[in-house]
Amino acid sequence: MDASQVGRPNEGDRSPWTEGAQYRYSRGGHELVLYLRGVTDRQVADVARGEGEFALVVAGPLIVLCYRFGDSVPWSATAPFNWRTLI
Repeated sequence: MDASQVGRPNEGDRSPWTEGAQYRYSRGGHELVLYLRGVTDRQVADVARGEGEFALVVAGPLIVLCYRFGDSVPWSATAPFNWRTLI
């Protein structure tokens, strides 16, 4: 998914939406997908073009990606990732 998808409805099979995030890593690279209801124009701008900040929390085999975008998407830790799925 690229920046052109920011603010657009998810066309996948995820219905009804549950707010949160999904982090994926593959040979194609990293992908963070945010699922938000009632997305504002400010959130779209901050995610598409604003400054993002990221942090990793490691607890055993679980890695949690924490993120925030600008002032409109506050720190969140809703993107768990299990590195063992890559093995």
